[in-house]
Amino acid sequence: MTIADEVEDEETLYRSVAKDCFTLVDGKLKLASTAFNDPTQKPSIDRANLCAFNPAHAKQGFAHGVVALTALSVRQIADVIHNDEHGQPKLAHQIDVIPDPIKNHLTLPDNPAHALIVAHPSFANAQVFKKLKKSLARIASQGGWLIAPN
Repeated sequence: MTIADEVEDEETLYRSVAKDCFTLVDGKLKLASTAFNDPTQKPSIDRANLCAFNPAHAKQGFAHGVVALTALSVRQIADVIHNDEHGQPKLAHQIDVIPDPIKNHLTLPDNPAHALIVAHPSFANAQVFKKLKKSLARIASQGGWLIAPN
């Protein structure tokens, strides 16, 4: 198995964040859950070791910043639970990071470092995905900016 086949727990992951997706609370970064919005409910990140540990590689726009988290911290998220109609826990989602290199895409540039944060099983509704986004925002906020937004 090569490094591109599996995302190891100790890998650093970069996420580009728009400048309207954060606040500063007592001088500390607090990302909004919207920092991890994704229409497919699989937020994309870049694997640091496959982009020469250069966080600028992940930056999606001029006004964006870049934050980091580890694959292990993502996999340890345990509070993404789907409740039944009575509010009782019904299903806990296992969160994972999987490689998703981009090559020869019609509109996107090649990106061998691209990966996805996924849930097993997939989310049944947007409310459960929002729980994941909140957890990701909390984790990524802890390290502060690698690159602050312009």
